[in-house]
Order: sequence, then structure tokens, then C-alpha cells
Amino acid sequence: MPDAFAAVMIPIYNFISAIADLIIKFNKAHRVLARFIKG
Repeated sequence: MPDAFAAVMIPIYNFISAIADLIIKFNKAHRVLARFIKG
């Protein structure tokens, strides 16, 4: 049972951390864009 749990959780965890990474990158880009738009 723990093996099955790990087999499911590891890809989910990787997926979540990939999304979190994208969100962080988007937030950084968004700050730059907001500054650029304001001039």
C-alpha cells in the first residue's frame, strides 16, 4: 500500500511544484510588465 501511495503522490507532487514554479515566474514577469505599463 505505501508503494502505491508513493507511486501516486510523487507525480502529483512534481506536477504541483512545476505549477508553483510557473506561478513564481509569472509573478516576477507580471511585476516587470506592470512597471513597464505604468512607465
